Amino acid sequence: MKKQETKSLVLLKHHLKALKLPTIHSECEKVASRCARENVDHLGFLLQLCELERIDREKRAAERRLKAAKFPNTKTLESFDFAAQPSINKLLVTQLMRGAYLDLRESIILIGIDGTGKTHLATALRGRSKWPREERSLLASHRTDHATCRGS
Repeated sequence: MKKQETKSLVLLKHHLKALKLPTIHSECEKVASRCARENVDHLGFLLQLCELERIDREKRAAERRLKAAKFPNTKTLESFDFAAQPSINKLLVTQLMRGAYLDLRESIILIGIDGTGKTHLATALRGRSKWPREERSLLASHRTDHATCRGS
């Protein structure tokens, strides 16, 4: 590598770090080499870098939203035991998995006593439905200690 190329690369990496473009920062040399081999023009090179950055940002944003939603462990509908909870309407849950309520901007509230599978189903719905990338979700759990709710 020439001395000018080394200086340019150092400056480029500095600017990319300052601009908070971590994927472009880490991938620029590899993509540049590949584009040089394949005779890709400068705009094609830039396009490839931007695509990588966008994909990585969307992935990190989805991970942040899942973490902020405070879902416990990842659960799936396949691992839910409908036989153990016959009161749960499997057909309704299957319809909810299609995500039509999202298009209508409706919410889902699961109500029931402890151990009925509310959290499991909520986590499965969040993981499998056609949830838009930019939508946020929140798993709120409310437990009442009946001993403290009694009047004195």
